[in-house]
Amino acid sequence: MEVASIRFERLGALGAVLLVWADAAGIELATLSPGGAWTAPVLLSDAAVGAAFPDLAVNDAGDAVVAWQQGADVGTAYLPAGGAWELPTVIAAAGDPPGEGHGLSD
Repeated sequence: MEVASIRFERLGALGAVLLVWADAAGIELATLSPGGAWTAPVLLSDAAVGAAFPDLAVNDAGDAVVAWQQGADVGTAYLPAGGAWELPTVIAAAGDPPGEGHGLSD
Protein backbone atom coordinates (compact mmCIF):
# COMPACT_ATOMS: atom_id res chain seq x y z
CA MET A 1 0.00 0.00 0.00
CA GLU A 2 1.42 3.36 -1.04
CA VAL A 3 0.42 6.31 1.16
CA ALA A 4 0.39 9.63 -0.68
CA SER A 5 0.13 11.94 2.35
CA ILE A 6 -0.43 11.69 6.09
CA ARG A 7 -1.36 14.12 8.91
CA PHE A 8 -1.93 13.75 12.64
CA GLU A 9 -3.17 15.93 15.51
CA ARG A 10 -3.77 15.42 19.23
CA LEU A 11 -7.16 16.17 20.81
CA GLY A 12 -6.28 18.06 24.01
CA ALA A 13 -3.16 17.68 26.15
CA LEU A 14 -3.83 14.05 27.08
CA GLY A 15 -6.45 13.19 24.46
CA ALA A 16 -6.66 10.89 21.50
CA VAL A 17 -4.45 11.22 18.43
CA LEU A 18 -6.18 11.55 15.05
CA LEU A 19 -4.40 10.21 11.98
CA VAL A 20 -5.62 10.90 8.44
CA TRP A 21 -4.03 9.73 5.20
CA ALA A 22 -4.62 9.32 1.48
CA ASP A 23 -4.03 6.01 -0.26
CA ALA A 24 -5.51 4.03 -3.14
CA ALA A 25 -8.77 3.55 -1.22
CA GLY A 26 -9.25 7.30 -0.65
CA ILE A 27 -9.03 9.41 2.52
CA GLU A 28 -8.91 7.29 5.67
CA LEU A 29 -8.90 8.15 9.37
CA ALA A 30 -7.91 6.25 12.51
CA THR A 31 -7.85 7.33 16.16
CA LEU A 32 -5.37 6.35 18.88
CA SER A 33 -7.11 6.38 22.26
CA PRO A 34 -5.33 7.70 25.37
CA GLY A 35 -5.15 4.03 26.45
CA GLY A 36 -3.06 3.16 23.41
CA ALA A 37 -5.37 1.25 21.04
CA TRP A 38 -5.92 2.30 17.39
CA THR A 39 -9.39 2.17 15.86
CA ALA A 40 -9.89 0.42 12.53
CA PRO A 41 -9.46 2.83 9.60
CA VAL A 42 -12.62 4.64 8.47
CA LEU A 43 -12.99 5.61 4.81
CA LEU A 44 -14.08 9.27 4.66
CA SER A 45 -14.06 9.91 0.92
CA ASP A 46 -15.65 8.51 -2.19
CA ALA A 47 -12.86 6.32 -3.53
CA ALA A 48 -14.26 6.51 -7.08
CA VAL A 49 -13.47 10.23 -7.51
CA GLY A 50 -9.76 10.32 -6.70
CA ALA A 51 -9.61 11.90 -3.23
CA ALA A 52 -6.22 13.32 -2.20
CA PHE A 53 -4.38 15.93 -0.12
CA PRO A 54 -6.03 15.49 3.29
CA ASP A 55 -5.55 18.11 5.97
CA LEU A 56 -6.56 17.95 9.62
CA ALA A 57 -7.15 20.70 12.18
CA VAL A 58 -8.12 20.62 15.86
CA ASN A 59 -9.08 23.70 17.88
CA ASP A 60 -8.49 24.31 21.60
CA ALA A 61 -12.03 23.12 22.41
CA GLY A 62 -11.31 19.72 20.83
CA ASP A 63 -13.40 20.12 17.66
CA ALA A 64 -11.72 18.53 14.64
CA VAL A 65 -12.19 18.88 10.90
CA VAL A 66 -10.67 16.94 8.01
CA ALA A 67 -10.70 18.45 4.51
CA TRP A 68 -9.48 16.95 1.25
CA GLN A 69 -9.63 17.36 -2.49
CA GLN A 70 -12.23 15.03 -3.98
CA GLY A 71 -12.07 15.26 -7.75
CA ALA A 72 -12.95 18.88 -8.54
CA ASP A 73 -14.69 19.31 -5.17
CA VAL A 74 -13.64 19.66 -1.53
CA GLY A 75 -14.78 17.04 0.97
CA THR A 76 -14.97 17.60 4.72
CA ALA A 77 -15.72 15.63 7.87
CA TYR A 78 -16.37 17.26 11.27
CA LEU A 79 -15.93 15.96 14.82
CA PRO A 80 -17.51 18.08 17.56
CA ALA A 81 -15.65 17.96 20.87
CA GLY A 82 -16.78 14.92 22.83
CA GLY A 83 -19.03 13.77 20.00
CA ALA A 84 -18.97 11.44 17.04
CA TRP A 85 -17.80 12.10 13.48
CA GLU A 86 -20.52 13.60 11.32
CA LEU A 87 -21.07 12.19 7.84
CA PRO A 88 -18.60 13.59 5.28
CA THR A 89 -19.96 16.35 3.03
CA VAL A 90 -18.91 18.17 -0.13
CA ILE A 91 -18.56 21.94 0.46
CA ALA A 92 -17.59 23.11 -3.05
CA ALA A 93 -19.49 21.98 -6.11
CA ALA A 94 -17.54 21.33 -9.30
CA GLY A 95 -17.05 24.58 -11.23
CA ASP A 96 -17.72 26.88 -8.26
CA PRO A 97 -14.82 29.11 -7.23
CA PRO A 98 -13.78 28.37 -3.62
CA GLY A 99 -15.60 30.59 -1.13
CA GLU A 100 -18.46 31.62 -3.44
CA GLY A 101 -21.90 30.40 -2.49
CA HIS A 102 -20.70 28.20 0.37
CA GLY A 103 -20.64 30.61 3.31
CA LEU A 104 -16.85 30.86 3.13
CA SER A 105 -14.91 34.10 3.04
CA ASP A 106 -11.57 34.90 1.40
